[in-house]
Amino acid sequence: MRRMRLSQIYDGHEGCVNTIHFDSTGKLLLAGGDSKRLHVWDVLRHKELVRRETGHRRNIFSAIFLRGLTYAASCSRDGEVRLTHVARNTSAVAYQHARTCYNVVGSTFDPNVFFSCSEDKTVRRFDLRGVGGLDQGNVLESETTGYNTFALHPRREELMLVGCSSDPVIMLYDQRMTRSPLLKYAPYHLLSQSAKNVGSRKLGRVTCVKFSSSGDSFIASYANDYIYSFDTFKERSDMDGIAKIRIPKSSDAEPKVIWGSRWEDTGPLSRVVGGCRKDEAAGSGDEGAGGSASNLVGEEGYDVEGINAPARVFKGHRNGRTVIKQCNYFGYNDECVVSGSDDGRIYFWESGTGRLIQALNADHRVVNCVQTPPTHNNRCPPLLLASSGIDYSVKLWEPNNSKPTHPVGGGIDALHVQPVSATEFSSAPIVQETLGQIVERNEQMRVRSIENNELRLPPSEFLQRMIAIVRIQRRMRRMRQEGGGGRKEENDDQPTV
Repeated sequence: MRRMRLSQIYDGHEGCVNTIHFDSTGKLLLAGGDSKRLHVWDVLRHKELVRRETGHRRNIFSAIFLRGLTYAASCSRDGEVRLTHVARNTSAVAYQHARTCYNVVGSTFDPNVFFSCSEDKTVRRFDLRGVGGLDQGNVLESETTGYNTFALHPRREELMLVGCSSDPVIMLYDQRMTRSPLLKYAPYHLLSQSAKNVGSRKLGRVTCVKFSSSGDSFIASYANDYIYSFDTFKERSDMDGIAKIRIPKSSDAEPKVIWGSRWEDTGPLSRVVGGCRKDEAAGSGDEGAGGSASNLVGEEGYDVEGINAPARVFKGHRNGRTVIKQCNYFGYNDECVVSGSDDGRIYFWESGTGRLIQALNADHRVVNCVQTPPTHNNRCPPLLLASSGIDYSVKLWEPNNSKPTHPVGGGIDALHVQPVSATEFSSAPIVQETLGQIVERNEQMRVRSIENNELRLPPSEFLQRMIAIVRIQRRMRRMRQEGGGGRKEENDDQPTV
């Protein structure tokens, strides 16, 4: 991991790249995002093969290959699930969710089957061979919370993991009987905080779940918290092996809205503004943050009896500014865990110990996506990693024969972050720091965001809301001129904050 270097940058995207996906051979890479287009890249020859219009009206959050290069399934912020025929350059709506759809996942065993999960509280199944249409109906439906992320077991096709958008409990289901989950998992300290707003995000919102290649364990990334590893089938009823985690006290008042934020709290050059006390950022334990099931009960009725605790925690990054932050296993035998971060870096940890071993400057603002090709195939370069985020590009990383970034066993304060050369990031100066300094600052910024209860709106969302307000004002002015008295119709667009 210490020899990882930037090998290629795939430009040509006209917006943030929110999803990247390798095909089953590992030779092709599918990318999509705010441009509402799909790009197919040849990883071996480093060239763009095709670029396809999807017909999506809002930014794409997830896209996958189906039947090799024949089809691509994608979902977007407006809840639309689309199927694009790559060769024919045609696209059709497969289903319209009632709310945002964050994830589409292909079946591990059948190239014709894929699933979608949405904030409308449903997980749906699709089949390209469906006689009555692609949509095969709901696999799972909740009465309480939407679904933000979804994963299929790599060796048992009936098993699936779902992560919720406002609940820290991850659930394992059997697709054949989804009336109740087989197992539940959660970091215990988040159960008492899951109903509290942290800006526009929930503390405990699950942004990604990912099975290991064997399926015996999985990792989950939590908004405004950390990444955790869980044993899939081994019940664990305590967090004694994990240092107690402090929960910062968030304000009960309405979130402080910061209009038109310019992402000043993101990227490698981000710094703590306003500051917080050092003892608050040090991560010292609160009472009840760890311990056994006998003395912990969540505020929302989640008695932790029957909920499995994590085996280990992975700290150091930040996950608060976006809702699609991914984590992944990395290496031939899942030796590492890798994740993007709000400080524009990619972080690497040892999967067996949780020790942070590397960080790479990878984006001017935020790294959201980290993906690897299938480990079973030998056609792609060894230990290849693709990343994307707020920058309008996809980056490929692989080890080279240069000197390692830092010596083995030097301790976290001796580890220097590997900078990307100025030719790739000419618009931002490179600052050489130790990993210890970066981790400490990330923790300070995480605590500050929670305690100040900030709601930061990116420029695009700010502009959309301002346009909605202007439209309503124009409509009301026109109605007054026509003698309507200023009464709005029921279907008028309403700006929401």
